[in-house]
Amino acid sequence: MGGIGVAIISFIQGIIVTRTLGPSLYGVLGVVMTFCGMIKAFLSFRTSEPLTRYLVEYKHKNDQSSLEKLLGTAILIDFATSILAFTVIIAAAPLAAKFISGAASSTNLIDHS
Repeated sequence: MGGIGVAIISFIQGIIVTRTLGPSLYGVLGVVMTFCGMIKAFLSFRTSEPLTRYLVEYKHKNDQSSLEKLLGTAILIDFATSILAFTVIIAAAPLAAKFISGAASSTNLIDHS
């Protein structure tokens, strides 16, 4: 049910954002979101796969200390890679804005007038 709810909300959000931004700025938003997603994908580790495997294994063995170390390490790695991705995105934003908007300055997605 949660997945269906997220899909419905995401669909409605897409309609609202598209109507608010218009076709050209919605395209710019898509490129910006893709840019951020690619950097996050390149800089993140896939901790969910070993976490799932060893979580079940340690749970069956009742190995509480290993379970705590596993969860702590996974959270720390995800936090560190997210901070690294955020830093790279912020550092690369001026260059990306130049190529996305086709100009030297960044593009405002929403007109505040």
